[in-house]
Amino acid sequence: MYDQKDFMEAQVHRIEIDKWVQGERQCSDPGEVFIVDWVYGNAKKFRYEWQCSCCQDCHSHRECGYNALSACDNYKRMGMGQ
Repeated sequence: MYDQKDFMEAQVHRIEIDKWVQGERQCSDPGEVFIVDWVYGNAKKFRYEWQCSCCQDCHSHRECGYNALSACDNYKRMGMGQ
């Protein structure tokens, strides 16, 4: 089981990035509606990707965990002297 706080931080970071990208596309802030829509449309998929990712037990997850990768060149297992 993963740490809920780490998961939530990664998910919020992903939402912020996706919101920024959408804002750049439409040349305006997509607002809170974007966040609600993101949660309904993407939260389940992101949770699954996080559960399958190596990010949940990596020291670097705060830097790039929002990507929820299954393999990563920057992977550093927690508790391994880092």
